[in-house]
Amino acid sequence: MTCGGLDQPGNTSKVRLILRACLVRQLGLYYVSDIGD
Repeated sequence: MTCGGLDQPGNTSKVRLILRACLVRQLGLYYVSDIGD
């Protein structure tokens, strides 16, 4: 995952939101690249 560095103690809701968005984007890219194969 390229979303590292955000999972630090004392996460704020904003950081969690960014982390989730990053994860969703990565899954989306993986899905798209899998489809286009």
